Amino acid sequence: VEALSYCPTSRTLATCSLDASFLLWDLRQHQATAAHPGGQGPLTCVHHSPLNPHLLATAGEAGVAQVWDLRRVGAKPLREFRGHRKQVLGLEWCPREEGVLATAGGDSRVVIWSMDFDSWPARDGREPGQVFVHDAHEKQVWCVSWNPNSDAFCLASVAEEDELQIWEVADEVLDPGSESDSGEPPAK
Repeated sequence: VEALSYCPTSRTLATCSLDASFLLWDLRQHQATAAHPGGQGPLTCVHHSPLNPHLLATAGEAGVAQVWDLRRVGAKPLREFRGHRKQVLGLEWCPREEGVLATAGGDSRVVIWSMDFDSWPARDGREPGQVFVHDAHEKQVWCVSWNPNSDAFCLASVAEEDELQIWEVADEVLDPGSESDSGEPPAK
């Protein structure tokens, strides 16, 4: 087991492992109730959505994050996010915006994603669903966390050699019509 995540609304725990699968555990029965083949190589992280108990995100060594609908056991993922050039080492759902996810990678980047591909289509080098890329770290990023007490998109990320960064995405960047993904307001 590489990582685990409690479901915030039920007695369920998800685990993922290097065999590219994730398991759902019923904590009342103390046993696995469902196994899902991940399909994108060894998995290193898993996280339940705090706003939608049916969504689970997984990611790993293939550099791809996948979102699963837990009501559809064995089905294909709802979304795949492919913006990292190396493995994904951490991920976390936004605690305020449903369908928004942050991933941290071995490519020294943190990427914010939206499941709304219609509002965030592929363009100008962005992958579908890619909202923002934070590339200020110099080493691989191990984890990312949203500030649950902030109204803004405020995150913290930790890279190799104890490099902690606390950062906020400018409101202008969060406009799907914006051409900027640098954290700075788009040029006028």
